[in-house]
Amino acid sequence: MKTLATLLVPLALIATCAGCVARRHAPPPDLNAAARTPEDADRLFGERLNAGDIDGVVALYEPTATLVRQDRTAAIGTAAIREEIAAAVAARTQVRMGVFHVLLGGDDLAVLYNDWHAIGTDRDGRHVVLNGHASEVVRRQHDGTWRFVVDDPDARSVACEPHPQHHQPAKAPCKARKGHPCAHKAHAGAHRKATK
Repeated sequence: MKTLATLLVPLALIATCAGCVARRHAPPPDLNAAARTPEDADRLFGERLNAGDIDGVVALYEPTATLVRQDRTAAIGTAAIREEIAAAVAARTQVRMGVFHVLLGGDDLAVLYNDWHAIGTDRDGRHVVLNGHASEVVRRQHDGTWRFVVDDPDARSVACEPHPQHHQPAKAPCKARKGHPCAHKAHAGAHRKATK
C-alpha cells in the first residue's frame, strides 16, 4: 500500500503542475489571424486593441468603412478610423467583447450584436469603466475573410446628446454619464464611471 501511495502522490503533483504550467504559458493570441467568421471580427478587434496593435485593428475594416463615434458623428475610411483606434490605444483601453447574436444577411453580410465592457483612462489619467451595446455590419471579402463595414459601438445604448458644433437634432441626454459626451470618442460606451 505504501508503494502505491508513493507512486500516486508524485504523479498527482506532476499532473497538477503540468496543468498550471499549461495555463500560465498559454500561447498568446495570433494577432495576424484573419476573421474567418463574422464573430472573429469582434474577437480579433478585442485581442488587437488590448495588445495595442493599431494597424491590426484597422485591418479589420473595409477601406471605406464607417466607425460611429460616441458623439454620433462618423469616422469614415481607414485613415479616420485609425485616429479613433489610436486614441483608444493611447487611453490604454482594455476591452472584453461579448457577441451574443449574429444575424446573417445572405452569404456575405452579417450583423453582430455585441455587449462590450472596457476599462481605460480619461484625459486626466483617471480610470474609467466603459460599457456599450454595439451593432456592427460585417461583410465577407473576396478572400473569404470578414471585415467591418459599419461599426456602431453604442447603437443599442441610451441615446446621448450630440456635441453642439455638429448641429444635429438633440436627443435625450444620457443620465448615466458625467461630463461631456465627446470626452472619450473611440469605443466609449453609453455608461461611464470614473474610478479611483
